[in-house]
Amino acid sequence: MIRLIAFACLFAVPAHSEELNLPDVTHLRNSDLFDLSAVPPLIVQQAIAASEDRDYFETFPAFSPISQAVVRNFLVSPQRTLTAKAMEIRLAADLANEFTPEEIMTMYAEHVYLGAGCYGFSDALEHRMGTRLEQATLAQVLTLATLLRAPMMFESHPDRLPPRYNSLAVQGVLMEFWDADTSRELTGAGPAEILPNGRCLTE
Repeated sequence: MIRLIAFACLFAVPAHSEELNLPDVTHLRNSDLFDLSAVPPLIVQQAIAASEDRDYFETFPAFSPISQAVVRNFLVSPQRTLTAKAMEIRLAADLANEFTPEEIMTMYAEHVYLGAGCYGFSDALEHRMGTRLEQATLAQVLTLATLLRAPMMFESHPDRLPPRYNSLAVQGVLMEFWDADTSRELTGAGPAEILPNGRCLTE
């Protein structure tokens, strides 16, 4: 249903972004904000997809909340109007035509907010988990992915973290990212430890 609404919004604005004086998405390719060559490890991509968009690798990324989040964060100011949403989806379509799904995922993973002043999986893993991106376990990555929808809410209500984490562990099996034995190991051990005083320097 969400993708049907997005598809309808796509045709609610002109086909060419310049007709609406929308930002040119191509400037993101040379932006200092991203290192598009640093594609995140597969387990990071899978954890994000399990949390945010189970169809990300199977459908046109313009209709993905991941692509639309990149648009909101770097191209337009988020507004709660139908016109603004239509423009957001139009820009997400431009983004999907210009960048590969892996590049869009990289933009998202490098800057998404993960609580405690941490933006991006690399910083959050280092400061909140005490590990480096390249050395992170699936449990650590999946624990951070659990925070994506509402990091501040999970900080205030940590008891809500395990059920969401377990749901994502099962979701990964349904998406064929990992097998049932891995899912049982994840749910049996529970979420990875988040350092109680772990915070990023950006806050």
